Amino acid sequence: MIIGNGFLAKAFKKKFSKEKKIVIFASGVSNSKEKDKKRFRREIKLLKKFILLEDITLVYFSTCSVSSIIKNSYILHKTKIEKLIRRNFKKYFIFRLPQVIGDTYNLNLFVNYFYYNIKKNIPFELWKNSIRNLIDIRDVLKIVTFFIKEEIRINKTTTIASPYNTKVIWVINVLEKILRNKAIYTKVSSNMAKIRIGKLHYLKFKKKIRINFYKDYYIKILYKYYKNRILRKFHY
Repeated sequence: MIIGNGFLAKAFKKKFSKEKKIVIFASGVSNSKEKDKKRFRREIKLLKKFILLEDITLVYFSTCSVSSIIKNSYILHKTKIEKLIRRNFKKYFIFRLPQVIGDTYNLNLFVNYFYYNIKKNIPFELWKNSIRNLIDIRDVLKIVTFFIKEEIRINKTTTIASPYNTKVIWVINVLEKILRNKAIYTKVSSNMAKIRIGKLHYLKFKKKIRINFYKDYYIKILYKYYKNRILRKFHY
């Protein structure tokens, strides 16, 4: 069963839409800058409906930012959701994700925002020394599917990310090459510039999952998904 119709929901639809005992909850708040309490309450209300269902396994997507020292409204909300799941669901998986890259045109998402601004010559702010972690949605699907099918780390919180963090300026440099255009930005300081990635338990199963990460992995996925972007499709 798939809850949601966004980016993550569509990725998992083919494998899990007919699964009645597995609930892929992909209808949560995805904008890390979100402050609207109504949106947060809506997600909690929807999630609580599944507490009453017996014999289901809940799959929830949280964020790697939960482990950050600095907390904003979005991170506090995700932390609250994680606690709610641990207290109320008998069987669950909580997967913390970094910046997931794929076929989505939502401008609230990290790389889409930079791509659009570079393409349109729109000035933007860049956090000094900012670092992020990028992963292909297809690799997320592979890892999550493996954990669910094998029931590995059930009732635990698991981080899924690339073993290699990436400087945001490197991402911008790659986008500049793809677009053949220079970014216009101002460097600013921020407490949210860096992220913490927890232990990557999936690495000991990487041969079974048939997954491979390397230092320039981020370049491969940026070219894969941004080489032929259609500008008019971008939206908030």
